[in-house]
Amino acid sequence: MSPKMIGYQEKINGLVLIAEDDSGSKASYEFDVPAGYISIEFHFYNVHPVTDAAKFMWRSSVDAGGSYGVATQTSFVQTYHNEADSATNLSYNTSYDADLSTGDLYLSDGIGNDNDQGGSGQLVIYGSSSPTYVKHFMSHLQHSSAGDTCNISRTGGYINTTSDVDAVKFFFDSGNIDTGIIRMYGLT
Repeated sequence: MSPKMIGYQEKINGLVLIAEDDSGSKASYEFDVPAGYISIEFHFYNVHPVTDAAKFMWRSSVDAGGSYGVATQTSFVQTYHNEADSATNLSYNTSYDADLSTGDLYLSDGIGNDNDQGGSGQLVIYGSSSPTYVKHFMSHLQHSSAGDTCNISRTGGYINTTSDVDAVKFFFDSGNIDTGIIRMYGLT
């Protein structure tokens, strides 16, 4: 099932709602990214995995979703604080970085699959249809981990292409997306 296309232009702080997927229980949510926007934003609402400790991932495409995996450079930073107030951490996680990788890209560490756990946040891709520059991006995701910690994951980097980024998909590294809403906005 494809994301619902929005037939009207709902503007929120200059953002136009383009599409939404809330179909749940499938391997990935895939979005066709239209050209002509200054930036594209994906907002995640309570994305919940079937599999415990699943990492939330993404990939981009420059051939309308025919293939995913454009060379991408990233940097991943995370903080956490557990519910028992006995462990905290701020870390730069080099194992989650991508070095011009065409593979899966991390948006989070392991999200728990307890009924009250999930992840919410956003991914912003700047100049997704610029014919001149690489496509810079930043993500910010807050999630409840399998270890009952409050986690904040931040990723930044660039998609190393001057071609239009015209499709993006989101998925977990293990198992399906059980529930959640992902909305795609464009900034005009």
